Amino acid sequence: MNGTIQRSLSKVVDAHPNTWDEYLDAVMFGLRTKKQITTQHSPYLLMFGREARYPSEVPEHYLIDNAMEDIVAVEELSEDIKIQESHEGKNKTQQHCV
Repeated sequence: MNGTIQRSLSKVVDAHPNTWDEYLDAVMFGLRTKKQITTQHSPYLLMFGREARYPSEVPEHYLIDNAMEDIVAVEELSEDIKIQESHEGKNKTQQHCV
């Protein structure tokens, strides 16, 4: 697989090899959505149970729901509070030991 990635990247960045990292996501998407000879399916289909949606297939009026971002923000805040409380508890314990 690494050889396939290397060959694909080298075709894309032929004249500017130092820019390979700018094309890695696109190359990986292409490899993951290409039908494989051995399985007759794309790795994406095998992983997610459906074919990938290409950027050109996303409707122009597609709305993104912010609900997931709100949930992630709340989870991150909750995790930050737990970490801070843990540090405060350790500091109090260390002060009592001194």
